[in-house]
Amino acid sequence: CTFCCNPVVTERKWRTMGIDKAIEQLYQLASDYNLDSIIFWDENMTVNTEALNKLAKSINGKFKWYAQSRVNTLLKYDLEFLEKMGLWRLSCGIESGSPRILEKIRKEEKVEEYIAANRLLAKTKISVWYNYIVGFPEETIDDLKLTIKLSMQILDENPNANNSTFYILVPYPGTQITESFLESDRLPQNFQDWASFGRYNFNVPWHAPEMLKLYERIWFSSKKIFFRLP
Repeated sequence: CTFCCNPVVTERKWRTMGIDKAIEQLYQLASDYNLDSIIFWDENMTVNTEALNKLAKSINGKFKWYAQSRVNTLLKYDLEFLEKMGLWRLSCGIESGSPRILEKIRKEEKVEEYIAANRLLAKTKISVWYNYIVGFPEETIDDLKLTIKLSMQILDENPNANNSTFYILVPYPGTQITESFLESDRLPQNFQDWASFGRYNFNVPWHAPEMLKLYERIWFSSKKIFFRLP
């Protein structure tokens, strides 16, 4: 995606740990620390279906596990099988409900895929948290309305779905979206300036004041009404 830091940080290089080695370490951790659940911090755990299915089969429900995933890759899996093998929670980045914005940020996913995957998840008890981003360059009010509409549809169609806070776009230095669309003189210029900015606040001088007020209202609403309390 154009906003992603990975092409800069990792140069898009990726490798997987051997499944046998991973299982050995997982079982050792679960045994040593009496763990009943484990979080995988791989940013896209579902990228390799063969590897994940083998890993899941080896876990075999001995402990619960949490993973991050692209939404469209979930369509390649038997989600009921993963649930039986211990998958209990997913975190997925939807980002936008606007096809126009998804194309501009090179998300390479479609709104229809989001809806289809969510409906499949609804047939399981897997808890899923969806993340959204506001403040994309050229994003309009209509684009934001489509995102909010999708976020509410997601909740309506899946009792196990939750929407995370609507984060504001982070313009990481060197990313395509920053280099191409945002004026460099309006971005943080040093470490001190960057320290005062984060996706949880609105110290973002590259947005017009009226848009910042709107983003803040969306953020506040998303914290209060866009997710289900336990």
